Amino acid sequence: MKTRLITLGLLLIADISPGQTYTKIIDTDGYLVSPVWSPNGDTIAFVCATGRDQIYFYSLSDGTTTRLSSPCCENKSCSALSWSMDGQRVTFSVFPGYPDTPEIYCLTIGEETPLQVTAMDGFPSAASWSPDGSEIIYSWTKTIVTATGASLDRDLFRLQFNEGSTPRRFLDTSDNTDQPSYSPDGGRIAFTSGRDGYEWESFRIYVLDLSRGRTQQITTGDGWSRNGLAPDDYGPQWSPDGRWIAFYRLTYDNPEDPDINLFLVPSGGGSEIPLTETVWENGYHFNACPSWSPDGQRIVYARNGDIWMLSDFWETVESHVKTVTPPDAFLLEQNYPNPFNATTTITYRLSRPARVELKVYDLLGHEIAALADGHRDAGLHTETWDAGALPTGIYVCRLKAGDRVAALKLLLQK
Repeated sequence: MKTRLITLGLLLIADISPGQTYTKIIDTDGYLVSPVWSPNGDTIAFVCATGRDQIYFYSLSDGTTTRLSSPCCENKSCSALSWSMDGQRVTFSVFPGYPDTPEIYCLTIGEETPLQVTAMDGFPSAASWSPDGSEIIYSWTKTIVTATGASLDRDLFRLQFNEGSTPRRFLDTSDNTDQPSYSPDGGRIAFTSGRDGYEWESFRIYVLDLSRGRTQQITTGDGWSRNGLAPDDYGPQWSPDGRWIAFYRLTYDNPEDPDINLFLVPSGGGSEIPLTETVWENGYHFNACPSWSPDGQRIVYARNGDIWMLSDFWETVESHVKTVTPPDAFLLEQNYPNPFNATTTITYRLSRPARVELKVYDLLGHEIAALADGHRDAGLHTETWDAGALPTGIYVCRLKAGDRVAALKLLLQK
């Protein structure tokens, strides 16, 4: 038997007019979760969680949807969907049902048969491709049964796509670690981690710097709990430029009334910015993650069983950043990525309007590039430096705003 895509027909796509923020783009009788935007921006894959979970592909160009039909998926539950960065492959998990072992498959777009890449005693709940397409990193959940009861053990595993490759444990903590997400440059991994147990408790978003081996907690969850129940943060997904992470926050009106909302947080930590009205009311759905469009201007997410699109939100983010910026804030943030090859992004904050000079120098003090020269309003500003014609080396970025000056080193590594 061969893999085929079965056309189910047209879905509802609402008109996305200027200024419209929340748009329902997929509305069916099924319960839809876990939308994932393709890297080319043409397709949104998602899971229909009614009955046996199945994977579908929605075309933004013509509004049609197709189901992934393959012998490996028939009468089984599929989840943990992830696109490769080049958009040519997708991985997904297949769970036949107890007592059978879950498996991970990889389907090359245009081919007919998915390749089984691994099987383990446990359940894969989320996966993320490395930017170079050589491996995936995924979370694996296993139930641990003892004389005193049952608990869950979630750790991260790495699987390289080499012949004969076997999964190896990548990150093992005393807490439950889940939902890994590679940064666009491959240098960092975001994930969620919290205490043991079947119920999620005090889960927060963390970022692991692979070059330094350091982990930083970037969400706090402060101020959003009631009746002593702490909120939980999960589903981290990087913006295409690597500067922001979108995530879900589970909050409680009371112990029986959990609500879920969509947030943004700077990838280096900082103010957590609410973006949406309630995504899920009176319910849980922990394996879902939001997903960015390739241009970073839209986010798709599941809301109460339908797929929605959030757009035109950067003005809200900018307004929030200005609101929370202390009156005396003046900051030149470390460029990202760093080290970099060819291009890097430089961000700075101003507490008040000023004439700005943002320039790059070599170590001999010669001016190499002028990235900004003129009046800038208070708030967050971003410039991109293209050093493709320059040799490997250390350069200095200098920001002057009024009578204030800041500088940092940039490492160009080809």
